[in-house]
Amino acid sequence: MNSIRNRTLALAGLTASLVLPFAFAGTAAATTTPTPSVCNNQPVTADFKAVYAPNSVTDMTISYANAKPLCAGVAQSVSFNTYLTQGPTWARSGKQTLIDHQTQVISAHAVSAHFVSTKLAANCYYQTDAYLGTLRYDGVSGAAPHYPVPVMNYVLLAARNGGSKVCSVPTPTPMPTPVVTPTPTPIVTPTPTPGGNGGGEVLGATTLPATGAGELALVISSAASAAGYTIVRYRNR
Repeated sequence: MNSIRNRTLALAGLTASLVLPFAFAGTAAATTTPTPSVCNNQPVTADFKAVYAPNSVTDMTISYANAKPLCAGVAQSVSFNTYLTQGPTWARSGKQTLIDHQTQVISAHAVSAHFVSTKLAANCYYQTDAYLGTLRYDGVSGAAPHYPVPVMNYVLLAARNGGSKVCSVPTPTPMPTPVVTPTPTPIVTPTPTPGGNGGGEVLGATTLPATGAGELALVISSAASAAGYTIVRYRNR
């Protein structure tokens, strides 16, 4: 009886020694996390930063700021807009009119974009916006900004307002009207025909000065004409 009991215990111990490693191995495999990606293939707004140049509201640099580089082939368009407004702050900006829109692309090979707007006159009320995408937000291609609605929502990176006076939108310079030069009418040379006096051949034709108001005299020389000339008059209309 003790022998059977000992063999049973020994078999149970052997079975446990074979099963337990596989059980723990299965648990370890289930909790292993996958290796993280080494590049960013889905950049979001938080991955970018927009910085104004010192003492400037129209000089802007937008950069990719995530420590994980952009994956090859991944690109993100960024834009910089300049508006004329009716007040110096967002709350008092009133109607905004887009006067400049610039767009560049950030990628693994070009991780920053530099913008300089030259359309804003000194001291004019303004708003400038740096944001993701290419939409113009001019009231035609995307709604224009108007307090209190933030039309750029989650794509806005930076914005500034300021100025000290209302300015009108610059009037575009009209294109000059092209001058059309009339094409001169070609002079038609008469086709030689048999002469009226004796059927001789016409040898030449000469145009003489006008013999009267609005008339031209055409003298045709004929080899067979006794008089030597036949005068044909045309009225110039």
